[in-house]
Amino acid sequence: MKKARWEVVYDGLRGSIESGELAPGDTVPGELALCEDYGVSRPTVRTALGKLEQEGLITVGAGRLGRKVRKYEPAVWHLTEWERGDRRDDAARGIDDWAADMIAQGKKPRQQVSVRGIPASRQVARWLDVEPNTMLIRRRRIRIADDEAVSIADSWFPQDIADRECVVDGRKIKPIMTEADIAVAGGFINAMGIKQVRYFDEIRARVATPEEQELLDIGADPVGEHARVGIDKTGRRIRVIVSVFPGDRMYLALTLEA
Repeated sequence: MKKARWEVVYDGLRGSIESGELAPGDTVPGELALCEDYGVSRPTVRTALGKLEQEGLITVGAGRLGRKVRKYEPAVWHLTEWERGDRRDDAARGIDDWAADMIAQGKKPRQQVSVRGIPASRQVARWLDVEPNTMLIRRRRIRIADDEAVSIADSWFPQDIADRECVVDGRKIKPIMTEADIAVAGGFINAMGIKQVRYFDEIRARVATPEEQELLDIGADPVGEHARVGIDKTGRRIRVIVSVFPGDRMYLALTLEA
């Protein structure tokens, strides 16, 4: 049986991926180039690309750098000791627990930090047990490993928590309000005199928002979302950190003792 035109394009691209001619991370030829190479229409090319996207062989959508052959060498974020036990923050080297985790995996980490006051969405308000539109402080970190954005980590705080100080390098600062990567032994939440005694996590998969697509340079891919709410000894929810990550760049690992 004669193959449909889209199948010819699909088979050609899949063969290039399987042979290594198109290696993980390589950019897939653009739609117009494929039209010319195979002598087919743009809708035909898009059908072939859509099939490869569905199979997880290439990234979804064009993005800034075009579709790419997927890489399956994701970083691992180990949650077992995060915020309890011996943290790996190293103030001397300026790395926090997450960065130390990446370094242990042979990756080069960095984080882009921004701080803004933003009214709470219904979801964030639910996590922090406040009214929707309550003004909160969002401390955003774009987490990058080996020059690739692997997650967006948004920490949300009530204003009075965000205004707390601690000593870093011999001077008092408000670490939550500081647009820089802050590393303090034991984490800056503890250094501000706040003891989180209980946590609860929510983990889900969903489609990336347009903003997340831009920040992570992905298409309308599914992403993982991990939210952790920290609760102090009075029962107050003092912070929620929401991490969003493409599954081919990072995944979560948790070990529980029986």
